[in-house]
Amino acid sequence: MLMTRTTSSPFRRGAAALAAGLALVAVPGCGPFGSDEDDVEQVIKDYSEGIADGDGKKACDTLSEDSKKRFEEAGAKCEDTFESFGAFLNEDQKNELKDVDPDVEIDGDEATANVQALEGTGSDEVKLKKEDGDWKIDFQE
Repeated sequence: MLMTRTTSSPFRRGAAALAAGLALVAVPGCGPFGSDEDDVEQVIKDYSEGIADGDGKKACDTLSEDSKKRFEEAGAKCEDTFESFGAFLNEDQKNELKDVDPDVEIDGDEATANVQALEGTGSDEVKLKKEDGDWKIDFQE
């Protein structure tokens, strides 16, 4: 006669929850196990989407502390500057920014992303660095 268990132990429920959680974070680019390249691509996409949507906070959150200081030194507020950018873009340009597909190269705690943001504007080279474990866009002088 085959015996079946009708209730699961707390250990089994915990193990099942742990397995489900590990499966989620093991997906490339998700959770703490995403690659640096995936993380850099996401920062570039967040920055571009922030500009397209006129979301200054989203765009500024992608910047290094040194880059944010440059706005202050110039007498401007980072968020206010990026909020105004969206007003100068038409819908096609906004969609292009949202569909950006950067070509990323990683070198330790520094990265370079080559980005073709808007048709006909050429390619831009964007520098990034790790800051407190997170990739941030670093505007060079």
